[in-house]
Amino acid sequence: MQSSSDQEDLAELLNAHITATLAELPPEERPLWSYTDPELLAEAARAQHAVDASRAHQLQILAEAERREACRRLTSLSTAGWLVDNTTHSPRAAREDVRLAVGLSQTPLVAEALSGADIGTWFEPRGAAAEHAEAVTEPSLLGRMSS
Repeated sequence: MQSSSDQEDLAELLNAHITATLAELPPEERPLWSYTDPELLAEAARAQHAVDASRAHQLQILAEAERREACRRLTSLSTAGWLVDNTTHSPRAAREDVRLAVGLSQTPLVAEALSGADIGTWFEPRGAAAEHAEAVTEPSLLGRMSS
């Protein structure tokens, strides 16, 4: 049987080996449990920025598809209908996304803020940023802004 001193030495050696092995891995390959609290929060922020950029790109694509009437020409569906049939969108979420995408295409400053993650773009559950972006892109407000 090993003495407690030997067990402590073995544990210390094992911890040093694990620490050295993890340090050699690129951050994206490290298991989350190995992150320090600041690293974990920084990774959470990076992940959210990636989600926001992806969401902004998705809205740009939807606006262009709507502008071209691509879905209607290729599938006889509206853009919202195509989203319902081809993604996990509910009918209501699809209509809201298309409306928001078109509105953002008419308000480049708001669209830029969304793509730059200056305001959030993730809408489930619907939050203040979503309501703000939708309010700014309302057709009645757009008409007033261009006057």
